[in-house]
Amino acid sequence: MSALSKKMFDMQSIFHHFLNNLWNFKLDQTQKVFKMMSPEERLEFKIDVSQFDWKTGVANSIYGLRRFYLKEDILPPESSYI
Repeated sequence: MSALSKKMFDMQSIFHHFLNNLWNFKLDQTQKVFKMMSPEERLEFKIDVSQFDWKTGVANSIYGLRRFYLKEDILPPESSYI
């Protein structure tokens, strides 16, 4: 029973943001660094968060949780576009 309790506690900790609808992404420091970079550095270190594809990012995150944490046998998100 303790293994089940631990698994439940772990899942609550991992999925806390999803369960409580806490979807605040603050990127102040990343944006600050990006503004300080030269054009050459920006090409080499691609950290421009304004270019992030949220739909793909969230789909991949959910896939990762389902596949590797919940151990579901599912296809990756890109295979559903076929």
